[in-house]
Amino acid sequence: MEISQGDFWLKDDQLVRKEDLPGDFIERGTSLYEVIRVIRGVPIFFEQHMDRLKGSCQLTGLEFAVDVATIKRRLYQLISTNQVQAGNIKIVLNYQRENSPANCYAYFTQARYPSPADYQKGVKTVVVKMERPTPNAKIDRAEYRRVIDSAKEKTGAYEAILVDHNGFVTEGGRSNLFMITGDLVVTAPGDRVLKGINRQMVM
Repeated sequence: MEISQGDFWLKDDQLVRKEDLPGDFIERGTSLYEVIRVIRGVPIFFEQHMDRLKGSCQLTGLEFAVDVATIKRRLYQLISTNQVQAGNIKIVLNYQRENSPANCYAYFTQARYPSPADYQKGVKTVVVKMERPTPNAKIDRAEYRRVIDSAKEKTGAYEAILVDHNGFVTEGGRSNLFMITGDLVVTAPGDRVLKGINRQMVM
């Protein structure tokens, strides 16, 4: 169920009120998406997110027919209209049929980041045996979200740690994992996980 955290959301060039966002649209057809953090009214790492969205289209064989400059203009319109300076914007390319052009949705979604205390003490996690099919394509999968959210809700965990069929730790439900051993920083191979934007910046 998709819920806009702002008073307005966008469908292509149309500005629409919050209550008119169809909550199940993302589960109709195929939905590719990115979540972009907004700080001081600026979408952070916008170009990198667009490159990854294009990559998701290539991996799934779907057309990326939206002009990047147009998307950027729409995001600033969304930020200005909602008068939000900090938060998360979700961009969704929704393909109702395989050979049809996508509708482009953009809206503020719920944001949750670690507190200063979390950075000092760490957060609770839960292990979930699950793998992303085509891990580098950011596809909305309702069942994936339900399993992850259910595991976190039952245990009070902040994040889920995913383990593959061989028992190897791969990534978080919505984050990349890094482990430090001596002077080495270790993370899963890029072809087995979703390559996060922060992961790209670190590496």
